[in-house]
Amino acid sequence: MKYIRWDEYYDLAEELFETLGTINVPARFEYKGYPFGDWISRQRGIERKSGLNPARKKKLEALGIAWDGRKDNSSKKFLKMYSLLTAYKNQFGDTRVPQTYTVDGLDLGGWTASIREALRGTGRKALTLEQKALLDKIGFEANWYQENITASWEAYYSLVKEYAEKYGIEKIIESTTYKEKNIGNWIHTQRTSYKNGTLTTERYTRLYQIGLNFTPSVGKWDKAFSLAQLYFNELHNLDIPNDFIVQNFNLGRWISNQRQIYNGTRTDMKLSAEQIQKLESIGMLWKATGAGNTSFLEQAFLFYIRKIHPDTVTRDISYGIELDVYIPSIKFALEYDGSHWHKEKVEKDNQKDAICMNSGVRLIRIRETPLPNTASAVCYSTVCHHSNTTLSALIEKVLYEQFGIQLNVDVSRDSFDIIKDFQHLSGSSWYESYLEAKQYYFEHNSLMIPAAYISPTGKKLGSWIQSQRGAYKGTTCGHLSSNEVQLLESIGMVWDVRDYMLNQYYQIAKQYFNEYGNLLVKRNCIYHGVKLGRWINSQRNSHNLIGRRNLSEDRAKKLEAIGMVWNTQIP
Repeated sequence: MKYIRWDEYYDLAEELFETLGTINVPARFEYKGYPFGDWISRQRGIERKSGLNPARKKKLEALGIAWDGRKDNSSKKFLKMYSLLTAYKNQFGDTRVPQTYTVDGLDLGGWTASIREALRGTGRKALTLEQKALLDKIGFEANWYQENITASWEAYYSLVKEYAEKYGIEKIIESTTYKEKNIGNWIHTQRTSYKNGTLTTERYTRLYQIGLNFTPSVGKWDKAFSLAQLYFNELHNLDIPNDFIVQNFNLGRWISNQRQIYNGTRTDMKLSAEQIQKLESIGMLWKATGAGNTSFLEQAFLFYIRKIHPDTVTRDISYGIELDVYIPSIKFALEYDGSHWHKEKVEKDNQKDAICMNSGVRLIRIRETPLPNTASAVCYSTVCHHSNTTLSALIEKVLYEQFGIQLNVDVSRDSFDIIKDFQHLSGSSWYESYLEAKQYYFEHNSLMIPAAYISPTGKKLGSWIQSQRGAYKGTTCGHLSSNEVQLLESIGMVWDVRDYMLNQYYQIAKQYFNEYGNLLVKRNCIYHGVKLGRWINSQRNSHNLIGRRNLSEDRAKKLEAIGMVWNTQIP
């Protein structure tokens, strides 16, 4: 087990309190792979013997720690929880409380499970006769949980046996799912039970017979790979930001290290042929691309800000500078300044501040210590190697202070959704093409791009614009979000080219009529650079059913209003 500092355990305590509403857990309770219950017990022991550090004591008391853990099953607490159980029975008709069920922050599910253990004689505390009588009064189902566990165990065992027969039990890792069930995590639980001595002989025998190794030699690399596989299963790529943390492990830094080892920029380690094959089997590209080039902190800010302002974009270039996060509707920008990349860029950062100020853009900076604040932006400090807990707190603070909104921010909970949202917004399949379309619009003041047009970077921009129109009208596969529609319309997107061109020609024809008093133009007439004669002739043919399309009544009336003559012969 990796050693972690007191502050890191306290971060876990904050997360657990937000999830369960309490940090008063059993001594053998594990959280995210760490012996959290043992740590809580040690804090109580230190307080009893010599007194805990006052600052630490105050922080734990803010989370509701019970210093005398022996009083958890006091009669006062029993009666309070019993009243909640009675209310549950009245509402749902039974006492089968899920183990994760809470009421007003109180762990009713965990308490109910402890009562069942006490009735079976496996718990730490025995119940009084009065307490047993109260439970009998509401028809407490003492064996339900055990029966439920047994049924669940049998169901998972059947799935594992079936998987093992098809693919081999050695292929099961912690993230393996089969028929929408996480059998890998279930196997991990069985190994833990075996290690703790709580796995029954019968279950051990049955698992042993289908080939389960209860003490596999799993090194650090294999554990990291299982997390990488989990990431790939969720996102179908390994474009992992360097600061991405999952299950208290910096997966982004590990993936970056694997690339460095493979490419020879790190010579202190080597990858085996088997390790290379395993990484490539889950989509490893040995050169980082896409979302992996943008910090997770920046992506997280973008994700939560978009919940408040859906028009938020990334890597905006409207003012001749690149802004990490930008809200066009309120002219708000956020920049993330890493200490490594910005330590020599103070002057450039100040210049960007000035451009934003002169353009009326409110600029916020998140700066890693020890970077100094810039001249005019509102600056927030953060550490280089932040945890998900501290990042969540920082985002909540910024959102509240800048927008006056209290948002439930949980980076660990939303980590994969954060990456998915960013990849959708900034991936080469859409957002990079949008930026090129935006540049084209700035240069030509139009998105009427020829279908065969290829941008200077080699992107088939004309074809991409056509596909966006098809997705908008539903004539091709694909879907545009409301935000994508808004972004394209902000740079002059024309969804129906035919109607647009008809209107453009009509305006030219109207201008000709105002100048000459008629539309008696020759077929080869070019007016203000437009082949007006050919278009007028096409409209006559459509009206007279000579062409392939019939001219609509509304369009015919509009043309007649500016002098159109349908039955004339003009050479």
